[in-house]
Amino acid sequence: MHRNETHQPVRLLPRRLPNGLLAWQATLAYIAAQHSPDALLELSVQPVPQNEAADIRWSGKVSWGTKAEQIEGAPTLQAALTLLWQEVERNHMIFISEEDTVRRPAGYSADEWVDAHTHELLWRVLETTQAVFGQDWQLVIIYQPTDTPHLRVQLRLLANNNAVTVGGRGPALIDAARDLYRNAAPAYAAAAGSSSLFEPTNAADPLP
Repeated sequence: MHRNETHQPVRLLPRRLPNGLLAWQATLAYIAAQHSPDALLELSVQPVPQNEAADIRWSGKVSWGTKAEQIEGAPTLQAALTLLWQEVERNHMIFISEEDTVRRPAGYSADEWVDAHTHELLWRVLETTQAVFGQDWQLVIIYQPTDTPHLRVQLRLLANNNAVTVGGRGPALIDAARDLYRNAAPAYAAAAGSSSLFEPTNAADPLP
């Protein structure tokens, strides 16, 4: 070994997050820390009017400070998150350093945007809602990187010309979706004409 040979320390880059939704949440936390503390992600889904195939469409909006981007008409949650990030990246410089870009909600395949358990529960909520309320409903999902964990994800279900309004919240989407499903059980049962069809078996048991 030569005496004048020097060794540079190895820099370990942060690991890529396992799914696109977590990457979006990490990006929102980064925006809140580096750009504006009011960073917020809002997603909404509702049925396509007069559509016999019972299709639904997603829209999304991200805002921080005076800046905002939004998209509409995405066929899936994955598509909405993908298209929304493309708008953000096209029009704004978010990350300060190259290392920070590991948070980017990009480069995920179609089945890598939401973990399997969250996907299953969210679709249970959507399928139940559509079966009960037909084409008169909307589900809104809001994520804000607050220091209060149980307020980070908030869901709101509006149905029957806004006569039905139900909320749910939690530290993660699966928690908020579970909370919403339980809170909406009486409204589901009343609209479906059954008092037991949608009753949760135990508030502590996770929904499948």
